[in-house]
Amino acid sequence: MFLTIIKQGFANLLRFGQYLLLRFKLQRRRAKIQSRLNRHFLQMGRSVYEHRGNLRDAAPDITPLAKETAALEVGLQAIDEDLQKLAGSYHWDIPGIRIFRYVGRGEAGKPCPHCDAYLPLNSLFCPNCGTALASPQPPSSL
Repeated sequence: MFLTIIKQGFANLLRFGQYLLLRFKLQRRRAKIQSRLNRHFLQMGRSVYEHRGNLRDAAPDITPLAKETAALEVGLQAIDEDLQKLAGSYHWDIPGIRIFRYVGRGEAGKPCPHCDAYLPLNSLFCPNCGTALASPQPPSSL
């Protein structure tokens, strides 16, 4: 049992590491695209400023930048969607994480014997899976 929990913990840790690496790569790619977009907007603004007397003269400078900007914005939107999908795809199923969370807050509790959800000590059933628990014994008076 203990070895199984350790193996599962390492597998979850590896999955979490892969998740973090993929998220980092997507965020880095997003930052690069955002930087290019910022440069394009700056160049377009500079061109408009320089040709403020006749904006038709700025069109040859702005047109290719505007087309590339539109493509970069589509790429940025795709990365944002990938980041949202990635955030929704990772589930925290590390054994014992719930126990640490509640013990850290100073709450007494125990894991459910069926689904391992956190249960307060006086629970009669599991709110997660509905498993009936042994009824608490009243303190015996001697």
